[in-house]
Amino acid sequence: LMGVAKKRHAENLRLAKKAKTEADDESDNAGTSTAATNSNSNVDTLANTNTNTIHIYDLCSGHGLTGMLFAACNPGGRNQKMVKTILVDRVEPPSHKVLRTLISEVCPWVQAHDMVKFMACPLESFG
Repeated sequence: LMGVAKKRHAENLRLAKKAKTEADDESDNAGTSTAATNSNSNVDTLANTNTNTIHIYDLCSGHGLTGMLFAACNPGGRNQKMVKTILVDRVEPPSHKVLRTLISEVCPWVQAHDMVKFMACPLESFG
């Protein structure tokens, strides 16, 4: 699992760099300013994030291993949906931060873009 995750992450980074290079080349050829290109790409990213996101709710999550595994196995990418995980339990145990740090070392996308959030609240008040 770890080897596959690292390969997928490396491929996603390679594709992102390639897309950025192509966008930079197009803006140079069209004679547009870099600021205009950056603002357009930010709008495109936000639009794609909203339509390509799956939210997973892990209720009574404990330290959150199950929810974090969903995020770790689905890094998202150019043609894939992004998985955002919301962990819900009464209290956030200290083991959650330790586990999240360990998983993030192997799957860095878990830490990025708020892929995993922990909400400490009673289940009755969630929602």
